[in-house]
Amino acid sequence: MTGGTTGRALAVRCLVLLEFVVGVSAVGGAIALIGGGAGIPDRALARTPFTSWVVPGIALFAVVAVPMLAAASAYAWAPRMFWGLSVTAGLALLAWMAAEIALVREFSSLQPMMIVVGGVVLALASAAGPAPSRAAPTLPADAPAGTPDVPARHTTTSKR
Repeated sequence: MTGGTTGRALAVRCLVLLEFVVGVSAVGGAIALIGGGAGIPDRALARTPFTSWVVPGIALFAVVAVPMLAAASAYAWAPRMFWGLSVTAGLALLAWMAAEIALVREFSSLQPMMIVVGGVVLALASAAGPAPSRAAPTLPADAPAGTPDVPARHTTTSKR
């Protein structure tokens, strides 16, 4: 195993773990918001276009929890989609934080922490990179036709 492979494997493991933890935390946050605001002052809700915490809770679930958990589970169930879902989840978290800061205008220590986490998700996704291609190996052009793994060559002759 080379250093690059080991580094990619470590990045993938850390990324899956981080996505899982953030996804589960977002589910908990969504449930808390839907249940009444999770202790966030009502003045914060008054600055938003919402009349209750239900819609923000559903949005947190849809925008953060679902992409994070989808990316984490994609590693096992849909490896070709893992990298793209991880990048999407990181960007979604950063977009959520930008929207939260713009709408709520109430400081929370979670905001800078989650911005850093979104950046770490993107950095780990970059280090993990897309899944290696499993393209068929290329054979030399002078390989004889009909040998294993080399299709018979079809030649056309033109009559002039």
